[in-house]
Amino acid sequence: MPIVSDPIDKNLPAPLDYRRPVSDLRVDAPNPDFHSKWLFGALLPIGIATYGVICIIRRVAEWGGNHSRLTVHGLNAVAVGMVFITAAAFVHCRAFWGEVVQTHWIVELSEILAAILFIVALGTLIVRAGIYGIA
Repeated sequence: MPIVSDPIDKNLPAPLDYRRPVSDLRVDAPNPDFHSKWLFGALLPIGIATYGVICIIRRVAEWGGNHSRLTVHGLNAVAVGMVFITAAAFVHCRAFWGEVVQTHWIVELSEILAAILFIVALGTLIVRAGIYGIA
């Protein structure tokens, strides 16, 4: 007589319930406690964005170590500033507002907008400084 296994395999995941809100389906959303929310969602983006604003105001951006330092001026420095500001905006939206269900669609839209602007600013910097050699 053949052995009949249980028809419900307990190792299979539960079927996806399509009636759940989209915020429940977001598995990679951070779930920060109070300290990490304010540290990674507020203080870190403020520090990153501050350097970006300084680059835009001074129109000079420098980064690198003691042995090799890269300095750019003018529009390239503005592009570097925008890269830092948009990265800070993305981190802020993700870490600080990531779990607020009432504003979930605004958070997603802000993350997408920050990512697109990051790519545009980085592309501008790469084309001007990397391809054309304008420093």
